[in-house]
Amino acid sequence: MVRSREVIVQPAVSIITPTFNHAEVICECIDSVLAQSRKDWEMIIVDDGSTDRTSEVVDTYQEPRIRYVRQENIGVGRLKETYDTALNMAQGRVIGILEGDDYWPSDKLAVQVPDFDNPDVVLSSGFTQIVRDGKTEGRTPASIPQADAAVNRPVGRAALSMMQPDNLTFTFPVSTMIRASTLRKIGGFQQPPYLPLVDFPTFLRLSLEGEFRFHDRVLGYWRRHSQSVTQGNLSSILENAYRYSFEFIRLYRDRIPATDQELDELENAWDEVAAMRCVLRGRLLSKTDRKEAARAFNEALLFRQGSKSASIVKVAASLSALGLPVEGIYRVLGRTDLHEAITLSTGDQTVSVDDMKRDRVVGRWRK
Repeated sequence: MVRSREVIVQPAVSIITPTFNHAEVICECIDSVLAQSRKDWEMIIVDDGSTDRTSEVVDTYQEPRIRYVRQENIGVGRLKETYDTALNMAQGRVIGILEGDDYWPSDKLAVQVPDFDNPDVVLSSGFTQIVRDGKTEGRTPASIPQADAAVNRPVGRAALSMMQPDNLTFTFPVSTMIRASTLRKIGGFQQPPYLPLVDFPTFLRLSLEGEFRFHDRVLGYWRRHSQSVTQGNLSSILENAYRYSFEFIRLYRDRIPATDQELDELENAWDEVAAMRCVLRGRLLSKTDRKEAARAFNEALLFRQGSKSASIVKVAASLSALGLPVEGIYRVLGRTDLHEAITLSTGDQTVSVDDMKRDRVVGRWRK
């Protein structure tokens, strides 16, 4: 079902707004678009089968530049289809992404759209402000990307930074804009079957197509809550972003301007994170199931890590196998409290007991 009003002016910007059960917050999202100092936009809202009053709320806006599409619910596993539905309707030369629970500063379009006057630029981004319970928290990324990554020169260089496990892209959707023709050139939004998101794979793929721009200012407000896809699935996302990064490198190695040493260092960084996550699972499980805890500690040894860390993990695995507690070791070593260790400042949990049900992924970029 599509509801639309005649679009009076040819828009420079097409805003893609996927939404699901955002009735309580979508007004702030739409109002932030209406407040833009640039008026040459269209907003395409794709409702993935909301069961709340989202449709009724959108209907209260008698605005010809807003188009509303309702589809049967297909979920986050098919986000590409939802995003591409909007992309296929888009008339603007620049694409903005604004999920139904997020919002923008009023000068966002005025700041970013001019970046695309340069035909070499395919993506523009900036800082993202995190919002929780109506209050602003930290912003992300933690700092301005390195110069070569921020402008993606040489083309493809940003990919190395975006794949770092402590980054997982510095281009967050609410603060990113994309050249529409380039997005269509690569086949629309990207989504491997095992990732419940499109931003990371899409932005990585775009890094091979042209230059980036990064603005030292907040260009989007990202609402965090327990129902959000990222917060509820971060553990799985980390696991599969690890997998995707190395698939991406193997597929596009000849287009990524990085040395073999740099890619080896990236691999080592991911190994350390994978080992750390196994250790955290072991510590978590040691409170309820020390046999499974021992398994988690032994899995940590599959990944490359420092000799001191490996020695500690071996002791933890042995203690767990004997049915003995392990937290005493970590307290003596002054390691972070377990709750703090598994939870990021954004509220996302890096591990969960459910991770034990999945096979470990060991990423290697060299065939």
